[in-house]
Amino acid sequence: MAEVLTVVGWAISPLIKILSDKAQSFASDQYRWFKSTPADLLRLSTSLSQLQATASALSRRRRRSPDPHQSAWFSQLKDVIHEAEDVLDEFDYLVLLSDSDPKVSRFFSSSSRSVKRLIGSDELMNRLKCLLKNIDDVSNSSQRLIQVVDADSSGSYWENDQGFCYSHVTGSVLTEDSVFGREKEHADIVARLTDSADRLYNRPVPVVAIVGDGGIGKTTLAQLVYNDPQVEQHFNLRMWVCVSDKFDEVNLTKEIIQAAAGNGENYDRIVNFAKLQRMLQDSVALKRFLLVLDDVWSDKEKNEWENREMWHKMLAPLQYGDQGSMILVTTRMKLVADIFSVRKPVFLTGLPEKDEWLLFKKSAFGDENTEEYLHLQEIGKKIITKLKGSPIAAKAIGGMLRGTRSTRDWNEVLDRDIYKDTASALVSSYLHLPEYLQCCFSFCSVFPRYWRFDAKELVKMWMAHGFIQQEKGDDKRTEDLGKEYFNQLLAKSFFQPLKQGHRTCYVIHDLMYDLAKSVSFNNCSRLVGQNRKSLSHNIRHLSVSSNNLADLKNWPGLKNLRTLLIVKDHAFSLNHIPDDIMQELNSLRVLDCSDSGMIEVPESIGKLIHLRYLAFPDSIKRLPESISKLLHLQTLSIPKKSKLEKLPEGMSKLTNLRYLDADLKYIATISSISRLVNLQDSVEFHIKSKKGYMIEELKNIRHLHGQLIIKNLENVSGMEEAHKSKLNTKRDVKVLKLEWSSGGGRSISNVVDADVLHGLQPHENLEELHIIRYQGATSPSWMEQKVLNHLKFLYLINCRRWESIPPLGQLPSLKLLHVKEACSVRIIGPEFYGNFHMGFPSLKELELDDMPQWTKWYAGANAHLFPRLKKLKIVNCPELIELPPLSLSVRKVSIENTKFISCLKLSPFPSSKSINFSLEASYTTTFPDSLLHEEHIHAIEFLNVKHCDGTFSKRLSLLVTLKRLRLCQCAVTDDQLKICLQSLVSLSALEIIGCSNIVSIPILNEPNCLTTTLQELHLQDCQILSSLNFIAQFKSLRSLVVERCDMLESSSFPSNLSSLVYLSKLSILYCPKFSSLPEAGLPVSLDLLHLIGCNKNLTKDLIEKRGIEWEKVSFISKVVVR
Repeated sequence: MAEVLTVVGWAISPLIKILSDKAQSFASDQYRWFKSTPADLLRLSTSLSQLQATASALSRRRRRSPDPHQSAWFSQLKDVIHEAEDVLDEFDYLVLLSDSDPKVSRFFSSSSRSVKRLIGSDELMNRLKCLLKNIDDVSNSSQRLIQVVDADSSGSYWENDQGFCYSHVTGSVLTEDSVFGREKEHADIVARLTDSADRLYNRPVPVVAIVGDGGIGKTTLAQLVYNDPQVEQHFNLRMWVCVSDKFDEVNLTKEIIQAAAGNGENYDRIVNFAKLQRMLQDSVALKRFLLVLDDVWSDKEKNEWENREMWHKMLAPLQYGDQGSMILVTTRMKLVADIFSVRKPVFLTGLPEKDEWLLFKKSAFGDENTEEYLHLQEIGKKIITKLKGSPIAAKAIGGMLRGTRSTRDWNEVLDRDIYKDTASALVSSYLHLPEYLQCCFSFCSVFPRYWRFDAKELVKMWMAHGFIQQEKGDDKRTEDLGKEYFNQLLAKSFFQPLKQGHRTCYVIHDLMYDLAKSVSFNNCSRLVGQNRKSLSHNIRHLSVSSNNLADLKNWPGLKNLRTLLIVKDHAFSLNHIPDDIMQELNSLRVLDCSDSGMIEVPESIGKLIHLRYLAFPDSIKRLPESISKLLHLQTLSIPKKSKLEKLPEGMSKLTNLRYLDADLKYIATISSISRLVNLQDSVEFHIKSKKGYMIEELKNIRHLHGQLIIKNLENVSGMEEAHKSKLNTKRDVKVLKLEWSSGGGRSISNVVDADVLHGLQPHENLEELHIIRYQGATSPSWMEQKVLNHLKFLYLINCRRWESIPPLGQLPSLKLLHVKEACSVRIIGPEFYGNFHMGFPSLKELELDDMPQWTKWYAGANAHLFPRLKKLKIVNCPELIELPPLSLSVRKVSIENTKFISCLKLSPFPSSKSINFSLEASYTTTFPDSLLHEEHIHAIEFLNVKHCDGTFSKRLSLLVTLKRLRLCQCAVTDDQLKICLQSLVSLSALEIIGCSNIVSIPILNEPNCLTTTLQELHLQDCQILSSLNFIAQFKSLRSLVVERCDMLESSSFPSNLSSLVYLSKLSILYCPKFSSLPEAGLPVSLDLLHLIGCNKNLTKDLIEKRGIEWEKVSFISKVVVR
């Protein structure tokens, strides 16, 4: 199986087509080459086209049993195609070299002897001629092979023109006499099918989907459900159709009609689809039916929308069934569930070990008495631990052992790769993939098992190998097409997502990994711990542990490698890749050392001219200058936390570089970055007044994604020079930071800064903008016009001469605005909102910080502002005296260091289930009811007042929902406290801390709700508090804490304290004058008493549990005295 699958798994035809086109392109560029070269390149193009046709013909003739001659020919073909790829890549390298080096370009137009001397091209021309001879040999042998295959054409084939003919036929009859596990899933599906809500007439029938890997038991579970007595009773009509990969709307409709009729009638003569649809409608009309569609696949030639429409059209007649009709789908692909609009599929995973053991035992022993084979049971239980819950594996291996009771045989199976016999369950999943996806998936076997894939990095490797095939005329980025490839594999369950905090990585299931290994065994391999003798010389992709790397010395297969992945062995330290190994990696496309721990790279890396993907670990310290010779390089990855000294000087020669994944401080050092026209990711650019660092260097880098940071803008002379950056053409830059230097030797010019900023208009797709240390007095016109319609985040930092903030309210998508150090702004008025019917329609967060001259902010008449604002923060605006009322949508407010209030904080109350708030206010004389919306005031549940005088309390009657009040270090008197408490009808907790004017808790006027609502009272650091005589009025009090109140005595408590029948906690802490407990005794409801730091004699009596005082507390379950 492996030999055949490997041939299938290698995407031959598409690669040959790409190489043929490339050879023809080089041939047309005749001026660069020697006299005979164009003809040889044209011949190569023609020969490759012929080979493509031959390979396709032989692929269609693949036979059921592996043919060693055919496998050998495909192996030869693979070798010669890789050789052609290398030769053409070297021609391409010469083109790149001539473009990057003026010397080479001049030599190309001079004598051929000079060219040979410079680039050693004699060897390349000889290789081209040798390649043509090898292709002729392969082509000749293919003709003989086709004759042999055609002579045997009466035999069975693996696949026809439509693809692999894997026949997977199922029926509704439960084929298993015993089903183990799945009780929960079974009950869940039956409930979904029979408890379905009524469906509107003429709407699609609801679908339940079972999704899981091949061989996991989807069909068995569906059969179990189909034959469940509750299901049989619920549905008038039950139909079972095995779909597999043979979607044909006509034939599938016939099968559903046949299943509905149940009489075996043949409908083969009816080919009119419209007629069949009418027949299907009649078959289900007014019947409550269940239709099982088993083993559904998506059509790989269609996208998700096309698949959805295809099924919708075919199943449309089912809408005429009765209420409660249902469809049950089984599939290996989550994508299929999406096509059927299933919101919550039933994901089927492996069986629990106990259930898998029962299934294995049934398969291996049948009805035999297993007590006679306890030794085999022990081996069997070890075997099932390797099966990872796979029912098909348990049945296959158990069935294989059914014929033997030999301990030796069972141990041999235990020691073998026991997945091998179950791989056919997954083969069909793989063979249903298009060739380009087969290639991408099989490549993944080079990674260690359980590898956590970063999808973006994997796509970059696929790009490096040319696996991603772009159609002519398709302007889609290769990366975006690669992402689509990955998502297709993910939807078909070849990858599984794994959440790690905010990051999602991907893993390959064990069985899928074994499949990948099987189909790529002569292309991909791993060298970890074993001897290199196990390695084939013909493998192209290799991962090796760092401690095995030295074993590759003098290995003949080095020259064939296209991928080398070095995995760190924690017991071994790798400083560098040995030079004698590096020099042999002549065909390498991907070198991933990111997990190796190496610290330096040999100069010889510059000879790896085919290299496209190069990744280093964070331990790397130095990169050789020869890296600038890797002209094909697409990705250079250096971790952000690396110890790298600097980038090589010649980085700008790498004109094919798309991803420079490094700390932006390194990218900022690159001279003449304009030559890196293919860069796709983020860039930081420091402007200097010298060649290679001027702002026009950004002109040609049009494909940037992510963020662009431009610093030292004071070195731009004016608007004309700023325009040369062509920021408005960079449609994929999402974050732009424009930064001038601070102070120092900078000569500030308002006009120049304003002109420069005007010339830096970004593209309308920009989502985040930072303007830092701009010294112009006005805003640019592009900020005042409706240009930045997609802008979501705006930061204006240290724009000290801006006298008015631009009309930002007209930006329709703006979600966050942060203005800091706008030192010249005095008033914010209607101009801030722009000429818009609604100011800031999308803004959620607004922060205004460090604006020393700002005095007023007003909204203007009839303004509808900030309808979605959630968070407002105003900090360090010491002259501010006026704010407009807050929008109802606001959920969090923080105002600090302003003239009208020192500190105000409004935030959602954490324990509240409804939308209620906590409010903190400090150093203010008035309650901020003019600022807060009326509904905010009515929803305040917790109020924390600090350093305020008693006048603040007069407006607290507005807080009708206030449940908790804390007064901290407030100059409030007894009378003011009474006024405050009198109006709080919902208060349940009161804290008075450090209020030095409070003498006693006041008695409230009747009637008063507080006497029944207050449950917690905490008094702390009230130095003249001497009377609690009226606390007995709080009849619902459950907790009373008095702490550090020096004047508190025993007589301070009321004689009727025992009337507080709900009081369960009493704490008297550090009150030195408190010498005895109340004479009338304590409430019998007390469960907890704290007496800490009070009178020494009282403390002693209670600790020793003696005397009258102890008798007063002896009934309390927990007494803490210190």
